[in-house]
Amino acid sequence: MKFLSAVKPKEILIGGGYLGRCLEDFWRTLEPYYSDRLYLVPELVAISPSDMSVFEARSMLKSDGTIDIDKLTKNIKENNIGNQEIQPRVRNISN
Repeated sequence: MKFLSAVKPKEILIGGGYLGRCLEDFWRTLEPYYSDRLYLVPELVAISPSDMSVFEARSMLKSDGTIDIDKLTKNIKENNIGNQEIQPRVRNISN
């Protein structure tokens, strides 16, 4: 928090953890201070294998086996996996 207060970021892009778990906890920690500047980055999140079925996982893949970022983004925005208690703002870095 001291670092963020010192640099005064225009935006805070969050990733690097499990959706609906550690990322959500981190979001809740920052939200009271930076709610209008927080964004979850789908390209940088992971989904715990225990939170989704094989069918759900396959439905988010392209034919070449890479992740379909548009589908992942939609799933996050709509909480289709069902493990989010928050409704994060989402910012894609690949578009």
